[in-house]
Amino acid sequence: MGDKMESPKFEKTSQAEKVALFLEKWRTVLIVVFALVIAVIVGVSIFNAVHSSNDKAVIGEVDKIAYELTENSAKLSAEELEVRRENALSKLKPYLSKGCVGGSAANRLQAEILYSKKDYKNASEYYLSAAKKNSSAYTCPLDYYNAASCFETLEDYENAAKYYEKAAEFKEYIQAERAYFSLGRVKEALGDVEGAKKAYTSLVDKFASGEWTNLAKSRLIFLGQNQ
Repeated sequence: MGDKMESPKFEKTSQAEKVALFLEKWRTVLIVVFALVIAVIVGVSIFNAVHSSNDKAVIGEVDKIAYELTENSAKLSAEELEVRRENALSKLKPYLSKGCVGGSAANRLQAEILYSKKDYKNASEYYLSAAKKNSSAYTCPLDYYNAASCFETLEDYENAAKYYEKAAEFKEYIQAERAYFSLGRVKEALGDVEGAKKAYTSLVDKFASGEWTNLAKSRLIFLGQNQ
């Protein structure tokens, strides 16, 4: 992607802000993400029981692959976990091209495994595929957010901003505040001060209180003081 851009250094931030920003940028995902994958797949299975038997069959297979991947995974060595990942990726191949809920779940699990392997470029593609295959699902903004996180890790801030914004604009997304703050952060990384202020302002306007709202207010003060 050419010369790497350096993220701007946030100055005059409180210790709490520094901790929050650090955790936001360098989140640990392996065990937590795998647990989330299972929860999402189970939830999708329940709420889409009216779909075709073929789609339900795909969901069942993906659910089985996820279970085999995560069962007692905390006790595995790095080598054993890698074997499980590779087996899961192989078993997922027939389901990645499927549509609707089943195909979306397969692509999401594929993305999570690749993310855990630090293959962020390919992970981003599968997150976006998961979102496209079931664009009306409550999982869609999560897929966009995770794709954006991949792009940010790759320092592709343009695409990171694009998909953080998509995630933030879903009214039902329970992490919309975080998505707006992430959007502001990558806009700052791009040197787009006005874009950053717009994102932070949207966060403050839409969410009257909370951790991310307070952080956004701090960034707005900082940006206003340094123009």
